[in-house]
Amino acid sequence: MDIVTEALEAHHVQYVVEGKNSSLWCLIDCGDVIIHIFSSEGRQFYDLERIWGDAPQVQFDEEGELVLAVNV
Repeated sequence: MDIVTEALEAHHVQYVVEGKNSSLWCLIDCGDVIIHIFSSEGRQFYDLERIWGDAPQVQFDEEGELVLAVNV
């Protein structure tokens, strides 16, 4: 989570973090974008892919380059 919040701060993006003390899931609300960070156990438990399986998905590498776009 720290690397994400540091990047948001570096770009002057306002955000709110929920679940800071959870070992399963943390949510970062940036207004128009919501970031979910899961542990392996949390990802299996919440199974958001099942709920949002048909939603557009994008993945970026560590440099911020687009790696994958599905249903976009």
